[in-house]
Amino acid sequence: MRKFKDYYIGYESTLDQHNAGRYNPCLEIYYKDYVNKLQAGGSDFIDAYYEGEELFVLTTNFRLAYVGLEIFKNGELVGDVFFQDLWQIKEAGVNLKMAPFNIIKRLAEYIY
Repeated sequence: MRKFKDYYIGYESTLDQHNAGRYNPCLEIYYKDYVNKLQAGGSDFIDAYYEGEELFVLTTNFRLAYVGLEIFKNGELVGDVFFQDLWQIKEAGVNLKMAPFNIIKRLAEYIY
């Protein structure tokens, strides 16, 4: 698994936000020729790693104590998982002080 650096994070368009009925725009990740909407907020820390054709996007928010993982393959969502509150994160075998790729490995077990 390697750190992925060739991506850009931006906000969805106002039209997309309105059509989805969201009060706040979601984030989008732009990479290669793909654009995917993320389940992440503007104050979240985002780490991206890749392995083979899969892109792993880790979302962490230390202030609100949650962590999420989304896996994309060829621009399509493979699966996602989300844990909120420290007790859920701990039950998942994750410590927020771990390296991002180790958190990804732990959370990916809940998707595959």
